[in-house]
Amino acid sequence: EINKRNVWIVQLDANKDFSEAEKCGRLRQVFPGKPGRYDSNKFVSYVREKFELNYEPGDYILVVGDPTLAAIVTAIALEFDGEVTFLRWDREKYTYRPFSVCFYGAEDVSVESKADDSDEEENEDLKFNR
Repeated sequence: EINKRNVWIVQLDANKDFSEAEKCGRLRQVFPGKPGRYDSNKFVSYVREKFELNYEPGDYILVVGDPTLAAIVTAIALEFDGEVTFLRWDREKYTYRPFSVCFYGAEDVSVESKADDSDEEENEDLKFNR
């Protein structure tokens, strides 16, 4: 069920309203608004420890904040599961939509945007081969 998932907010922003994201699951902060001095090794260890305790395959990642931190969170999520599901803001419907990136192996990457059954738009499917 959708709201049993965790929604991992990469970097908390007190100026943003996350009420729509909360409809998708339990909100969890990865990094505070200002994580302090940048030490990539400490950040990687920090996210691994946090995810070892609480990350479940199928959880959502909400990319807010520093793109470098988002990359670290995504990479660590991939260590736990070969698929990462992001929440993307739909500006027309004012809601979040899941957007999954599946890594089947070193050679195939699949990207899928999941639309509602009631949505008339087609799902975006892209396949990349290295």
